[in-house]
Amino acid sequence: AADKFEITVHGKSGHGSLPNQTIDAVVVGSAIVMAIQSLVSRTYSPLDSVTVTVGQIHSGTRWNIIAGEAFLDGTVRYFNNEVGARVEDDLRRVVENTAAAYGATVDVSYDRIVLPTFNEASHSAIAEKSASKIVGEENVVKLIKTTGGEDFSFYLQDGKPGVFGFVGTKNPEIGTDLPHHNECFNIDESALPNGAGVYAQYAVDYLMQNE
Repeated sequence: AADKFEITVHGKSGHGSLPNQTIDAVVVGSAIVMAIQSLVSRTYSPLDSVTVTVGQIHSGTRWNIIAGEAFLDGTVRYFNNEVGARVEDDLRRVVENTAAAYGATVDVSYDRIVLPTFNEASHSAIAEKSASKIVGEENVVKLIKTTGGEDFSFYLQDGKPGVFGFVGTKNPEIGTDLPHHNECFNIDESALPNGAGVYAQYAVDYLMQNE
């Protein structure tokens, strides 16, 4: 699953020469970042895979002014929906109490963007055979689970069967070997017929499975 959170810290700005008259949003934001880092390790079982990442922090307007506001956002990833049901409340508790310890307040928004994606076993077996017919068994790779988010998960809600996979387009010879989200990411378009072929073969194999 992939969730997104946004945090706005409200402190009290002032001059850098008079820190005692301020509530430094930079300090509060930094404390929140550090507190979030221990949220997973001291709240959830080590057998549950949970990650919390702060992707942005912005604060301040000048070098000699103590900031009165800070903005942070980030993402939470997990595989277990029971964990997902808890994590928002736990994050809010840590963030709000950390801010309160410094005399600041916070606004927290939390959005559940996509659910965990789980491939159903029998459909995965069909897809594996279908892909092997198109690209060869030696080119079909069973991937380990990943915390990447995927909206295909909504198709699989309430136990609906289905399978999700990737079409490999890595080709160092033409520079298409960089990971997703890299600024130079590109694909080898010659691989696209493989994806279309697997789709078509899977549809045939699925319809023929009870013949």
